[in-house]
Amino acid sequence: MRKRYKTLILIIIAILLVIGYKKYFFTFDSLGEGTYYKGPVDSPNGIYTADSYFKHWGGATGGANI
Repeated sequence: MRKRYKTLILIIIAILLVIGYKKYFFTFDSLGEGTYYKGPVDSPNGIYTADSYFKHWGGATGGANI
């Protein structure tokens, strides 16, 4: 019986760790899945270039572009 409780507690802790990792340690890998918006854009001094993307998040009033 005691082993069952330890196993259950370990499973709960593992689930909470996975949820916490996903919530608080966001990696920016999923940002590349957005829609291409504009680019390439040159910096004012011309050294750097950047591409911009947006991702539409739905909502009751039409959502927001992030």
